[in-house]
Amino acid sequence: MLRSGLRFGRLARIQAFRLGLPVASVPIGVDFGFRMNSTSSVTTKSQVSESLKPLRSRSNHNENSQIRQKISNKISEFKNHLESKDLVAAASIFVGFFNEESTRQFTNNDLLQRFVRDIAYTQPESVISLLDILEKIDKVEKRSSRYWSDAILQSVRAGTPQVGFDLWVRFLEQHALSEKMETFQTNQGFFVAPLITYLETCIAEGSTLDADIARQILRTDNVPRIPVIRDVLSKAGFSDSKIEGLVKQTNKLRSMLVDCNGEHFLEEVKLSGDRGLVIKLRGLYEEAKASDKSLTERTYLIFMNAFSACGRHRETFEVWNDLTSSGVVPSVELWNALLKVTRYRDSKSLELIEGLLAKMSESGIKPNSNSYAALIDVLFISKGKKQALRVFEDMRNGTIKSPINQVVFNTTLRGVLDYGTIEEAETLINEEEESGLVPDLETCNLFISKYMNAGKLEAVENWFVFMKEIGIKPNVSSYANIIVSLYNSTKKELPSKQDLSELIQEMSSKGISLNRDTFIRLFKKLSDAKSPIESFRGVYEIMAKNNISLNDITASFIIEAEMARGNPDNALAVFDIANRKKLIRKPIYIYNQLIRGFINQQRFDKALRIYENLKDSKAAYPSNETYILLLKEALVARNPDTMFDLLFDMSLFKNKIEIRQFELSNTLRDVEKAGYKIPEGIKSKMRKSKSEESIKSEESIKSE
Repeated sequence: MLRSGLRFGRLARIQAFRLGLPVASVPIGVDFGFRMNSTSSVTTKSQVSESLKPLRSRSNHNENSQIRQKISNKISEFKNHLESKDLVAAASIFVGFFNEESTRQFTNNDLLQRFVRDIAYTQPESVISLLDILEKIDKVEKRSSRYWSDAILQSVRAGTPQVGFDLWVRFLEQHALSEKMETFQTNQGFFVAPLITYLETCIAEGSTLDADIARQILRTDNVPRIPVIRDVLSKAGFSDSKIEGLVKQTNKLRSMLVDCNGEHFLEEVKLSGDRGLVIKLRGLYEEAKASDKSLTERTYLIFMNAFSACGRHRETFEVWNDLTSSGVVPSVELWNALLKVTRYRDSKSLELIEGLLAKMSESGIKPNSNSYAALIDVLFISKGKKQALRVFEDMRNGTIKSPINQVVFNTTLRGVLDYGTIEEAETLINEEEESGLVPDLETCNLFISKYMNAGKLEAVENWFVFMKEIGIKPNVSSYANIIVSLYNSTKKELPSKQDLSELIQEMSSKGISLNRDTFIRLFKKLSDAKSPIESFRGVYEIMAKNNISLNDITASFIIEAEMARGNPDNALAVFDIANRKKLIRKPIYIYNQLIRGFINQQRFDKALRIYENLKDSKAAYPSNETYILLLKEALVARNPDTMFDLLFDMSLFKNKIEIRQFELSNTLRDVEKAGYKIPEGIKSKMRKSKSEESIKSEESIKSE
């Protein structure tokens, strides 16, 4: 038996050697669970292999643990070298240990990003070139464009823009047809980086910008917006003076490339007004004003109509003041755009429109039918049906020498439906039909909405039949009116999901595409009507079933609806989805809404967590409103630690917020009065209080 056992032990060691296991781990004479006997003189390879499985597993586990530990040790060394700025030693570890197995450890805590940035900025004589580092990352990292953009920007920051430009060209040569090129659009840094190299080269060489070269770099006329430029450069560590210089160059380039009077730009303005995107509209208008091209009368008119469609009288008047200052002589269309927005001035509407009509006549512009339509609209709001219909009658009998057109007709119908009865509106239709005015799509939608609100479903059906007979196709508004009426009805029972789904499917069967723009229009209608939150959730669910994903506009509508109805947790859930997919282009507005919502619910701890997420976000940074909200609540909560943290953070973000803004400066003074010390970097930028300014003014007068 001893000879058999010895022989078996040697066989096991040979098999272990063949299988690549440590031979020393298999002692001679080990019994693996089966014995040789007189009848089985031969042991098969499969038997031995099977018997060695537990041992092999333990051995592999030990080896893997040793490898992981070795990598972990090297990563620690790598981190220490980065912190001590020993980039040559860090590069040696990168060369020897960066591979598919170690990628995760290198990318944790942004170590790899720091390494690439430091190498690109300092450009040391190391064991591997910057280009070789990037190409090595390329082989194992799918989303490597951020490392390329970091390297490009740091090369520019180091004063060697040509190095950055060469890197960008190399990336394009290697990835123009690969999937990595998709990140060109999603990575803001990589979108900005090549443009910055060109701008910096022009600054350094004192050369003029060339629009054709810029188009080749950008592959489009769409120059990145100034906030994006500032954000990317700030995160890359550029000095404030350098950022301002590059922003100035960007504005020059924008004025060369972006045609603010062109159809493409103006179509974006119209669409933003139609969708109610006020923030985007403001950005587009600032962009238009920054252009070195004079804005045309048509451009001013489209901006005024867009702001008016959003109910923004302040911005509409701002455009009016700009156009008159620029020397544009207002036409009747521009005057009418101004008259139309007076309806949003509440108690001052009538006084304002009457004053404008007088000035209009003084300037030699005769009011036309649309001018009187705006007056009728304001009279319905301010004085009621009787006064408004008097103007309508004066137009009808010729006292006012302007004919009743479709705009006047629909404006009057809307007023009668809002302030009178359906029967009166129907009588008006019959009377005007004799003079050649027939209902159009807007007229039909007015009646559909009114009948739905009255619960007269048969009448709604009759209007749809009537529309078909006279050749008018229903649009999204036609069905949106029905949806709003269903949800805003005085009945306690809300429509079922099935009802909503069938209605939207019917809309599709009528030739209305179920695309994202259709759902945006539905959400806007629900938002304007302040419909119950169930309507937003129902439409969102149907949108998802039709494989239409959220975008920044649809997500904003849903989030705002949840917030307005006191559901910040639900809003946060939608925001998290949208943020993960990078759908919100300007998330600071949503962050501030969430912070306000949780503060209103006396959940300051949750508001602070939202704030921490905002600070960590790469898409936004805290704004004036953020700190006004949080500082005021920290005063109420009497939490010195939180107040200290907020003031410290403000000193870090002081170049990104307008500390001189009146409300923020006042809030900071309240904080100071409560006994907290304001950091000097913030205090020096605070706006003086009215009393301080008056004292300073008196001292100035005395000194004179």
